Amino acid sequence: MVDAASRCQNRSLPAGLIMSETSRLLVPGLTCWRIEHAKRFVLIIDAADYFRAAKAAMLKAQRRIMLIGWDFDTRIKFEPDGSTVPGPNRLGQFLSWLPKQRAGLHVYLLKWDLGMIQALGRGMTPLFMLNAVSSRRVRLKLDSAHPVGAAHHQKIILIDDCLAFCGGIDMTADRWDTPEHRDRDARRVQPSGRAYAPWHVATTAVDGDLARGLGELARERWRLGTGERLAPLPMDLDCWPRELSPTFENVDVGIARTLPQQEGQPEVREIEALYLAAIRQARRTIYLESQYLACRKIAEALARRLSEAEGPEIVIVLPKTTDGWLEEKTMGGARYKLSHL
Repeated sequence: MVDAASRCQNRSLPAGLIMSETSRLLVPGLTCWRIEHAKRFVLIIDAADYFRAAKAAMLKAQRRIMLIGWDFDTRIKFEPDGSTVPGPNRLGQFLSWLPKQRAGLHVYLLKWDLGMIQALGRGMTPLFMLNAVSSRRVRLKLDSAHPVGAAHHQKIILIDDCLAFCGGIDMTADRWDTPEHRDRDARRVQPSGRAYAPWHVATTAVDGDLARGLGELARERWRLGTGERLAPLPMDLDCWPRELSPTFENVDVGIARTLPQQEGQPEVREIEALYLAAIRQARRTIYLESQYLACRKIAEALARRLSEAEGPEIVIVLPKTTDGWLEEKTMGGARYKLSHL
């Protein structure tokens, strides 16, 4: 689970949720925050399935939906090729419509306050959000509670504290795609109508005690960003949508975090520690797929394993270019230097 992202983070994989049969890698307080049990766990590849599953799950909500993201764009469609799930097909219209269908349902949206970055090229998403979401039971907050130069990177949807999505997919423009990643797909267009390139990403859906743990993390993030405390909910509902077929059942899962040092909160680098431990302990193969590879500690750990005569085979998949000039300036240069260690 990522809170304030650094160059050692990866937004394309659900790295914050790591399963282990033996918990050999999972050491609470070192490589993870805690280990919780999930009755059901599903890995979701790419946003076409995620958007549809998330909408189906939100339709089952009775009391509270929390959406925490790096970015949101309420103009996006859940299903660009035609709705198969009830309710409006656009995110903003759906979030305004849903509480009107269900008395007592409250929706909380928390997104990173992009500030000057947004003005320089990320568009005016908050304006679209405020215009599109009109229900008094839908609350949007922009979160700037982080050190200068940091970025909030969590991507969580929490439903009644009984189901959580956690991974690398934001409900924003340029994310929807299918696993085929066709060079040209007429459905892959921005709200403005402009086509965008293929986008590969993954996330997870979980329930049980694991969802409750992620709920605790989400409520703390809301408190830090807004000053408001939300009470936990009783876990007396089954929020699992029938559209999701579990990848695993009855598994123990570690929640790993990155948190910045700030008032009342020490620095936490569990994700980095987990990656380094996994690289050290790998025996045969390391497969690394990331939007960025810009963390020197990770690159040096991989280089050490490559220097071993009987070390593991390492496969790294990266995009050819970063997404926009800002990412190129901040991440592209570091990635180039590290690839030539």
